[in-house]
Amino acid sequence: MNVSEPSPHALTDAEVLLCDLALGLHHAGAPAHRLEEVVGVLAPRLGVEARVFSTPTAIYAGFGSPRVARTVLLRTGPGALDLGRLDAVDDLVKQLVGGQLDLDRARHRLEQITAAGARYPLWATLPAYAAASGAIAVLFGGGLPEVLAATGTGLGVGAVIERASQRPGVSTLADLLGAALAGALAGAVSRIVWPVDVGLVSLAGIIALVPGLSLTTAMMELGSRHLSSGTARLGGVLSVFASLALGSVGGMSLWLWWPAPVHASSPLPPWSLLVALAVAIVSFTVLLKAPLRDLHVIATASLAGYFTAILAGQVMPPPFDAAAGALAVSLVAHGAARLRDRPAALALVPGLFLLVPGSVGFRGLVSLLSSDVDGGLDTAIQAGITAMGLAAGVIVANVILPPRRPL
Repeated sequence: MNVSEPSPHALTDAEVLLCDLALGLHHAGAPAHRLEEVVGVLAPRLGVEARVFSTPTAIYAGFGSPRVARTVLLRTGPGALDLGRLDAVDDLVKQLVGGQLDLDRARHRLEQITAAGARYPLWATLPAYAAASGAIAVLFGGGLPEVLAATGTGLGVGAVIERASQRPGVSTLADLLGAALAGALAGAVSRIVWPVDVGLVSLAGIIALVPGLSLTTAMMELGSRHLSSGTARLGGVLSVFASLALGSVGGMSLWLWWPAPVHASSPLPPWSLLVALAVAIVSFTVLLKAPLRDLHVIATASLAGYFTAILAGQVMPPPFDAAAGALAVSLVAHGAARLRDRPAALALVPGLFLLVPGSVGFRGLVSLLSSDVDGGLDTAIQAGITAMGLAAGVIVANVILPPRRPL
C-alpha cells in the first residue's frame, strides 16, 4: 500500500470541522447536553452522520454508521466560561446551517475565534474582580469596612488568578492561592486596620472563584439525564470548594496569634443595594467575557431573577425561591434570544450568577474545617438543594419558552 494514500479511516473535512467546533464550544464552557445538541443539529446539514459524547475533560465523537463507525477521542481540560467566544461560535454555526459559509471559510473563521486573545484587557479585568467583591459584600449584608476590605481583597485575588493563568504549572493551584491570599488579607485588615467580619470579607474576595454556577450546571446535566458529565462536573466542583475552603482557613489562621477585636459595623442605607446590583452586573459581564452590547439584556435578566427570588422567598420556602428566580432569568433570556437571534446563554449565565448557591457551599466546608460538623453538613445540603432549585427553574423555562437554537 502506498504510504502517501489517505487511510480509509481518515476523517473528512466536514468531520474535522465538527470536532473543532465541539472543542471550541467546550473551551467556551458550553454544558455537555448543549454541546451535543449543537453538533447533532449541524452534522446532517454537513452531510455527516455523527454521535458526540461530551464530558468535562474529554469529547468522544463517532462518525459513520454504527457498524463501520470511526471514533475519535478529543482530550481536553474543563472549559472556562467565555460568553464572547460562545457567541462567536454560535454565529459560526448559524452561518454554516444557513449555507452562508463553506467548509474552508468556516475552518478559517474558527481558527480566528480560537486564536483571539482576551476580550477585555487586564486594566479592565482587575477592577472587575475588585468591584464584584465589593458589590457582593454589600449583598451579603456587610458594612462600609467590609465593602472596602472586600474590594481590596478582590483586587489582590484577581491579580493572583490572572498571573497564575499564564503559567501552566501554577494554574492548578490558582484557587488555593487566591483563597489563601483572601483569608490572609481579611485577617490582616481585621487585626491591624479595622474590625471586620473576616468570613464575609474572605468569601466576597473570592466570589469570582466560587464554582456555584458549575454546581448548578452539574445539576442541570443530571436533570437532563447526562449522568456521566453531571457526576464528573460535580466532582470537580467539590474539589474546587475544598481548595477554596482550605486556602481561606489557612490564610485566616495566620492571624490567630493576634487578639481578635470586637466587630461591629453599621448597616449601609437601602439604596446601596441597587448600586451594588448595578456594579455586580457590570463586573460579572466583564469577568464572564460577555459582549458589552448585551449589557442591557444581561441587566434585565439579572434584576428579574434577583427580585423574583426575593419576592418568592417571602411566601415560599427554599429551594422554591431559587427556582422562581431561575425561571424568571431563563424566560427573559430565552425571550431575548428569540427576538435577537442570539444565544440565550449570554443573559442566562450572568443572571444565574447572582442566584448561585456557591457561597452557601463554601461556608459549609469552612464550618467542617472548623470542626462544626453539624453546621457544615447543614449548609452543604442547603447548597445542593438550592442548586437543584435553580436547575429546576431553568428546565421548566425550557419547556415553557424553549430557545430556538441549542445555545
